[in-house]
Amino acid sequence: MTTLRPRAASAPEPSPDELRRRARAAWIDAPERDPTPLRRLAGALPASLRGTLYRNGPSRFRVGEDALHPFDGDGQLRRFTLGDGGITFSARFVATRERAAEDAAGRLLHRGLGTPAPGGPLANAFRVRFRNAANTGVLPRGDRVWALWEGGWPHVLDAASLETLGRSDLGGVLRNRSPLESWIAPELPLAAHTRRDPREGVTYGFGLARGLRPRLCLYALDPTPRLLREVPVAGLPFVHDFALTERFFVFLLPAVHFDLARALAGTLSPLDAMSSREGEPMRLLLVPRDGGPARTVGATRGFAFHLAQAFEEGGELVVDAFVSDRMMNVGDDEALFGPEADAVLAWPTRLRVDLESGAVRARRLSDHAGELPAVAPGWGARRVVYYASAPRRRKSPFLSAVARLDVEAGRTHALELYPWIVGEPIVVPRSDAPGDDWLLVVRTWPERDRAELLVIDGPSLALQGRWALPHALPPGFHGAWVGAPAR
Repeated sequence: MTTLRPRAASAPEPSPDELRRRARAAWIDAPERDPTPLRRLAGALPASLRGTLYRNGPSRFRVGEDALHPFDGDGQLRRFTLGDGGITFSARFVATRERAAEDAAGRLLHRGLGTPAPGGPLANAFRVRFRNAANTGVLPRGDRVWALWEGGWPHVLDAASLETLGRSDLGGVLRNRSPLESWIAPELPLAAHTRRDPREGVTYGFGLARGLRPRLCLYALDPTPRLLREVPVAGLPFVHDFALTERFFVFLLPAVHFDLARALAGTLSPLDAMSSREGEPMRLLLVPRDGGPARTVGATRGFAFHLAQAFEEGGELVVDAFVSDRMMNVGDDEALFGPEADAVLAWPTRLRVDLESGAVRARRLSDHAGELPAVAPGWGARRVVYYASAPRRRKSPFLSAVARLDVEAGRTHALELYPWIVGEPIVVPRSDAPGDDWLLVVRTWPERDRAELLVIDGPSLALQGRWALPHALPPGFHGAWVGAPAR
């Protein structure tokens, strides 16, 4: 196990109290920004790296006197244009209806996933429509870009100016047609993660409709959005991500306990009403793409937000996911930095499913915990998985390193960047060779009002270049890359 560019040996590992303080301070408001050339601090922009990086994340955490849970912060899209003249940065908030109404009122009006509306339980009871923060995912679509959120419709923005053009129901696809549910939940959700089949040129998505009959709604977004099928699910699982193979949609369904009574009564936010218990098994849901019956098999114990990849190999389905003992709530400081914080560390884990018997074998792939995995775009097994990492010695999910996991070799290398906080690495392949990539990573140091865009060499994790942003950013969620047309 090799660590590149480690911190000085004399630098002590930060204490849990320091990490707790820094995590609280990280969720800062970020301003909008007109296109601004970034100042190069070191290195150079590779000649082959031309295109646009989009990133999404919550960037306003207070409305008047009311504070927002990090998951409810107003979404802001950031655009980095990499060209012959350098890198240009711009940022715009997604102009949601909720943001406009609250700006006009000067106070919080809507219930969020982790933020109660003002007024106590009576003001929140039976309010099942939540503020669409548009703050999680981003999907480029030609001259448009979609800002995605877990539980509602996407917002459509101009890809160049980042001006919000409005919400989209995808031509009516996201309208709930159920006569019993439509008056309670008229909108079907498109979740924050999509997957593309490059052979077909089709992007797929899903949404978890909770209503009277909880179900996964599966969508094809190309050439015209359409609802493919609805798959009933037992209970109220938490599903944030999925994977796509030649024959299956692949979902991990963690065992999540949801206190529906208290959530409906308004005494708990939906996030606070969810919990998972150590040792409870997840389920693996396989949905055939040809329309055949869905199949559920037992998986491994624990909880997972993200899947890095899935593929089929010799009669088995292989799934690489980041698995923790139990669910993490970003707003729960004690769970994140207390004595049992290692229970929410997520570990790269490979699941092998025998497609005939349904038997599942699980194996941890690395002793570097982390989150926000990324692989090179394409099809089939990817040898290299990149992710934001917590160093091996740290027993809390404070992400300050960029990790490269070679699954076949069983080796992990990590570029330690503490005291910076690092975000999801965006992978830009240089060639067809496995792991021959550039990585684009945004790192931030909120207490110093600093943020930088890094270009990192994938094979070595050596810094290729650094560019200073005009101000610090809060930790973001997900991003996407659009390469410039070949010249």
